[in-house]
Amino acid sequence: MSTILAGLPPDASSIVLIGWAAVCGAQDIGRLRVSNVLTLGMLALALLVLLGSGHSMLGVSIGQAVLAFLLAMLLTLPGYALGKLGAADAKMLMALGLASTVMVVLEVFVVAGLVAAGLMLLTRYLDRYPWFVRATSSGLLLRLAPREGKSFPFAACMALGVITSLGSRLLF
Repeated sequence: MSTILAGLPPDASSIVLIGWAAVCGAQDIGRLRVSNVLTLGMLALALLVLLGSGHSMLGVSIGQAVLAFLLAMLLTLPGYALGKLGAADAKMLMALGLASTVMVVLEVFVVAGLVAAGLMLLTRYLDRYPWFVRATSSGLLLRLAPREGKSFPFAACMALGVITSLGSRLLF
């Protein structure tokens, strides 16, 4: 399997990563959980490609991929330790780090943070209006709204970051 993906051009690998992130994001919105099969599976696949070919799925060296992985750990583990990020969020960004580059990890994390902050502000602001509460009482925005003792679907925000970062590379 790793030799198949190792032979793919970086554009095809970007499409694989975008699809994987989209599935992770959809699962996070739907269940407020992301399966270990998705996160650890991509982590294992990225490691196999890295060790089998000598470069990451996006074509960077082992050293650069390891640096991206370490950056992902640095960005997510404090949030996980404080209970602000889930384990799947950390594993997802670490898998992306092994598969991609430092710049992709940074871009994804920044976009995810901005999307998450925007969603939090939007739901807090609109929560004051009865029509919004009625319209979203069982809808998507209520699921995304931050609540005490409820996890926030940050993997979905990271999926948007992956789509933005890697999609822009494919388009431009």
